[in-house]
Amino acid sequence: MAEDLYDGFPVITASGPITAESLVELGKLIREYCENAEVKGVIIDCKQIEGALSSQSLFKATPEFTAVVGQQIKVAYINKPKCWPPDVDQFSRDLAYNRGGHLELFETKDDAVGWLQQPLL
Repeated sequence: MAEDLYDGFPVITASGPITAESLVELGKLIREYCENAEVKGVIIDCKQIEGALSSQSLFKATPEFTAVVGQQIKVAYINKPKCWPPDVDQFSRDLAYNRGGHLELFETKDDAVGWLQQPLL
């Protein structure tokens, strides 16, 4: 996972096959990175992620991801792989929000930063 900064927010490039376990591990990395960098948001670049999770896998993994990241860190992701079905992707974001998480998809880093700069409600 490569790390960079964009407009003050860390950008993590996730890569490789996606699994429920790798999603939870990504959540741990996000929390750790944000705590160490003392920031409340991160951009995840998904362009190098391979595969997609089923609705069943997301139903299990997303709440775990949200619990690990916590309710004070916003996660903006960009470059959604084409193989991620839109309805399944939205399902994952809805699951996160229903559990107090903050997870959203954006087309550009600038859009992601705009959202990350907004205070949590």
